[in-house]
Amino acid sequence: VEHPAPAELEIDLARLASLEVEVVDRAGAPQVGHVVGLSASDQRSERRNTDEQGVARFTLPVTLQGRVFA
Repeated sequence: VEHPAPAELEIDLARLASLEVEVVDRAGAPQVGHVVGLSASDQRSERRNTDEQGVARFTLPVTLQGRVFA
């Protein structure tokens, strides 16, 4: 999913077992160390920093529903 707008993106994660979020600038360069968060509907949350390729990875329970923010 590409999401260039600075608005909230809601994703139903009920069928996913993992999630990768790539953060790049307008020129497509990876953003290293950018904070990406995942907020679940049951109030759990996790944060990751992007790696050298601008990617943050989450391993999720199959039944989790929530929101991603970057």
